[in-house]
Amino acid sequence: MTDLIQLIEKHDSIAVIVVVVLVQLWFRREIRADFDRRFSFLEQKLSSFETQLTELCQAFLAFALNSSKLPDRQPVSTNP
Repeated sequence: MTDLIQLIEKHDSIAVIVVVVLVQLWFRREIRADFDRRFSFLEQKLSSFETQLTELCQAFLAFALNSSKLPDRQPVSTNP
């Protein structure tokens, strides 16, 4: 480690490169973490929407099946 420090002290350009690489790695990690948080949020919303859509389809299907079993209604006469 001390050899690395001495090398960096002797060559400022290497120090700049090391700092730039470390900063880039940090930004990539932060960007990835932010993306993961946002993707997770969207994934939860999509899952919730999918669940609601499934429940709605099941309710509509149950309504359609039950309404086909109802007896035919007789028209109501408006004349007394």
